[in-house]
Amino acid sequence: TTWLPVPFHIVKSKVTCHGTARVQDKENVKENLTPISHGGAKRPRANSAEEALRTKQEEERQALLERQENARCDVCEAVLAASHLDVSAIDLASLQQARDNVLSALNAAREVALPRAELWLAQRQRRRLHNAIQDRKGRLRVCCRVRPLSDTERRLHDPEVLRIVDDSHIELLSQSGTAGFEFNGVFGPECSQDVSEEIFQDSRDLAQSAVDGHNVTVFTYGQTGAGKTYTMFGNEQEDGLVQALIRELFDRVAGYCDENQENCPNVVVTGSALELYNNHLVDLLRPVDHRGRQTPGLKVCSDAQGAVEIEGMAQIIARSPDELLAILRQGLSQRTVAQHALNIESSRSHLIFTVKLAHLSSDGKTTGISKLTFCDLGGCERLKRTQVVGELQKEAIEINKSLTALGDVIEAVAGQRKHVPYRNHKLTQLLRDAVGGTAKVLMYVCCSPAKSCATESAAALKLASRAKGVANQRLVPEEGTSD
Repeated sequence: TTWLPVPFHIVKSKVTCHGTARVQDKENVKENLTPISHGGAKRPRANSAEEALRTKQEEERQALLERQENARCDVCEAVLAASHLDVSAIDLASLQQARDNVLSALNAAREVALPRAELWLAQRQRRRLHNAIQDRKGRLRVCCRVRPLSDTERRLHDPEVLRIVDDSHIELLSQSGTAGFEFNGVFGPECSQDVSEEIFQDSRDLAQSAVDGHNVTVFTYGQTGAGKTYTMFGNEQEDGLVQALIRELFDRVAGYCDENQENCPNVVVTGSALELYNNHLVDLLRPVDHRGRQTPGLKVCSDAQGAVEIEGMAQIIARSPDELLAILRQGLSQRTVAQHALNIESSRSHLIFTVKLAHLSSDGKTTGISKLTFCDLGGCERLKRTQVVGELQKEAIEINKSLTALGDVIEAVAGQRKHVPYRNHKLTQLLRDAVGGTAKVLMYVCCSPAKSCATESAAALKLASRAKGVANQRLVPEEGTSD
């Protein structure tokens, strides 16, 4: 008599999205062993430990197959639901819910190691929904951040004239009345710089947009001493938006390469740092001569899609967030700063830090290029209040002139005028694809709540409010945009 196993007894079954039966429970193998006589000598029973191990392995294999089938069904359902959505007709909340459903299904599928070939439709729907969400929010989104009163303002009992109504509305109080402003987000003095808090949460999706192939620009605007550089770059103790988005970017790049390993196994990331000082372009990653100039000089131009490019600028490859942050620190260390009555470390220039992503195919060919640009604008200032003279006064006048040019561009684009004066200043040439151009943009207007700064705060809030009306679009570059 020989002992042979009898097939598992199926107690339950369930029809999957492919119409196949799925085993959900079975009796113990040992209880299904039946002696069958073959007229020969008895074969000894298998070792109980080995049998138990094989049984456990088979149960684990069946459990994995079941989880994979469940994940496969969830992916099918999420893709089917997303594909039926008219992204131009449904509300933002429904778009976000559909994207989250696709993301959840994709994450569950990866956990059970479903083949990539089965997930490409879901990945395409995820990108489609994500892009629709960013477009629905407005390609140029504007947020407002109000800093706390400074020690000097507190000592002088300078009253607060900015009142935050809710997370999207702010009011400016004055003798002539109350002016209200609405933005995509409003962050008060109590809002932490911690990147896990709401400020970073509002901008983290922009990293995904850059990985998906879109140009993205984040810039800060406001008077001197309002917290622009702190919001963008942080300080020695706390990170800013740039550091947080750089880490998020590399996480998304890793996910992108994992999703598209067969078609795009590599994404090359480079960093560059540029300063616009007294209307001169300075590459902060290259040495300068005794006059602060560089040879060869830099040129502002546009590519065939209208995206701004800087000819002659150094671009350094970064293989990790730490390497890219080191490039950033190198650039920041060369930036021109000075002290005046309102700010002990005032930026005397506009700084632009650009992260470029080159998507490579398996044979090393470039299949696409996108960029994530961070622009920390120098602060507008009244000479009477900052009390600067000499070279600092010249710097302040040049900064104010450039910001006036930016305001004119925003006014023209928001008003849908036929002529937009990008050529009036190098700053507006640099931001041509950010304001009315091809990039997805997030603008932070930074303000002081103090009454002594009410005039500057009013000007900044009004310009930011006009910027909300800017609808970016694909542009064909003008001839001769090099400068």
